[in-house]
Amino acid sequence: MATLKTLARKLSPPLLVEDAERFKAPDFLPVVPTSRLWLPRWEIGDDKRFALIFRDTWKRVPIRARRLMVRHWRTCPIWLMQGLWSPTISLTDDWEFSDVCGRKPKDLGGCGRGGHSLYFFAPIVDAMPVQHVGELIAHELAHAVQYASGDLPQTNRELPRCWDDTETFADEIMHEWGFDPWAMDDWIERHWKWPD
Repeated sequence: MATLKTLARKLSPPLLVEDAERFKAPDFLPVVPTSRLWLPRWEIGDDKRFALIFRDTWKRVPIRARRLMVRHWRTCPIWLMQGLWSPTISLTDDWEFSDVCGRKPKDLGGCGRGGHSLYFFAPIVDAMPVQHVGELIAHELAHAVQYASGDLPQTNRELPRCWDDTETFADEIMHEWGFDPWAMDDWIERHWKWPD
C-alpha cells in the first residue's frame, strides 16, 4: 500500500507548483483520515499536539454536523482546492492567508475558500490551554458548517466581534455543540499580548 507521502507526490499537480521538479510533499499527521482530515507537518508550531486536539474536538461535534461538513468538503470545486483534497488544515506563523479568507492580524484562525480551508495561528495555538484550542477549532468548524449549509459567512471588520452576526452565529453553533465560545476570549484577554 502506498504511503500518504508517495500518494501526495503522485497527486500533486505539477503545473501548479513552482519548481515542480524540486517539490517535496510534506509528511502528514492523521487527524481523522476517514473524513480526509490531515495536517501537513510544516514544523510550524506543535503540530502533533494540535492534531490530537483537533481529533478530540471533531469527535465532540455532533454527527449530523460532521456529515454535513464532510459532504461539503467532498464536493469541493477544483478551483477552490488549495491542497490535494478538501479541507486544507494549516498551522501558520504569518498572516499570508488573509487574502484567502478575509482575515487580518489579531485573529486566531480563519475559515476560507468556501469552508474548504482552515487556518490557525501557531504561536497562540501553542500558548493556549488544550480546552481553548478546542474552542478555537470548534469555532472555525462552525464557520465550515455555515458554508456547508449554504450560508456565506461575511465577517464585518468594521464592527466589534461581539456585534458581528457571522461571528456570533458561529459562536451559537459551537455553543450548541457544548463548547464555550467566551472562555477562549477571556483567556486571550488575560494571558496573551499581541506583538506590535
